[in-house]
Amino acid sequence: MLLAEQELCQTLKLRLSGLYNNYELGLLQDYILKSEWFKVYNSGICKIGSKELPAFKQIVDDLSSMAPVQYAIHESDFMGLVLYVDSSVLIPRPETEELTAWVSQKVGNNSTLKVLDVGCGSGCISIYLKKKHVHWKVTALDVSPMALQVAKENATRIGVAIDFLELDFLKEGDLILDSFDIIVSNPPYISKEESNLMSPHTLAYEPEMALFPIGDDPLIFYKEIALFGKSHLKPEGEIYCELNEFLVLETQEIFRLNGYRSIEIRNDMQGKSRMLKARMD
Repeated sequence: MLLAEQELCQTLKLRLSGLYNNYELGLLQDYILKSEWFKVYNSGICKIGSKELPAFKQIVDDLSSMAPVQYAIHESDFMGLVLYVDSSVLIPRPETEELTAWVSQKVGNNSTLKVLDVGCGSGCISIYLKKKHVHWKVTALDVSPMALQVAKENATRIGVAIDFLELDFLKEGDLILDSFDIIVSNPPYISKEESNLMSPHTLAYEPEMALFPIGDDPLIFYKEIALFGKSHLKPEGEIYCELNEFLVLETQEIFRLNGYRSIEIRNDMQGKSRMLKARMD
């Protein structure tokens, strides 16, 4: 084991042994040792892109306060891409990878599809799609200027060109005049009643506005996306959404009532109904 690896593992064990068991400490160590952060830290280079590297002491302090390791090292892997993350954006989840992979399969004979990512957060979905399909024209929007700053930073680091819009989709969606082949979204969909089922780490550190829609309706984004798609989808265009597993039937009904006739629900790797695809015909 190299000196830097020994230093990291010993420091984590010394500082965090009262907060994490040995298995959890092993996971933390493995994640950090495999990260781009550690590679750069070990090389002595002080920056990645325009973001300064967090200091080792700062990372241990953050982990001591039970911050997610991705926020502590400002790094998260998404489908092979290394993205910058901080507490202004959600940490990308495996089910979002599955949704993105589903969208990416829609290639057909059209290599110039136009895509809209509603509520882009870190930019993980839109950046992967643009990286995978260089001829697609991708537009990504978010209401949070801080989230858009993160998404733009990631797009620059990955080397893709995306049109970013700072927009409140629920209030200003009609300002978007373009039409799209694909609309994709991982919107806020958790009801306040479900918060007791969530990890304390998620509630304490991840942005509330990306988890819980404003107001009392956890389906509000699906209603607006379904309505928006009626006038902004091209012929044979499709909508892809990540779902609240407890509101799948209600979400499906929203699209049915808005005239979508081809609606497909897909399970994630854990067998939970977490993704929807809808088309008018």
